[in-house]
Amino acid sequence: MIKTNSMPVINADLFIIPNHASIAKEYILKRYESESKQIADLNNIPFDVDQTNLVQVWSTDKKCDNMQCGTFHIVCDEYDYSCSLISVLPRTLFEGYKENDIVTCVIPVYVSSYRKSNEDYKSSVVFDDKEQMLVQFNFSLKQLEYRYRSFGTFEDVLEMVCR
Repeated sequence: MIKTNSMPVINADLFIIPNHASIAKEYILKRYESESKQIADLNNIPFDVDQTNLVQVWSTDKKCDNMQCGTFHIVCDEYDYSCSLISVLPRTLFEGYKENDIVTCVIPVYVSSYRKSNEDYKSSVVFDDKEQMLVQFNFSLKQLEYRYRSFGTFEDVLEMVCR
């Protein structure tokens, strides 16, 4: 785990990919169970491997068009980190929230590389294994503003994929 002097904060839009990934319990849970438990513990939300649905999400922020590059660039403690967010999150993280609400949560991200902020990308340190760093996300729930808007509001899609 990468330690920073202060927890980085990212404001990002988030929407659900309406594909019923949560129904493929065996595969999804095997792949994401430990991360989901970690996220639940960090955010004091319930997580029961037999009861909690996992929801596939996508997020984007203004600094990096995550619709294309799939990473977030985080500047913290004079370093620039290239990070990727887990794409499957526990349903319980979003309980009670609706379209346009903001969900504040702490999520471990995977850091693929970092460099001093004043250096060029050629000086980046690249990790062979995935290193994690804790990041506070302020997710604006924006289902109606992105690709899958025809499926309804955030809360409609959340209910649909978790049936």
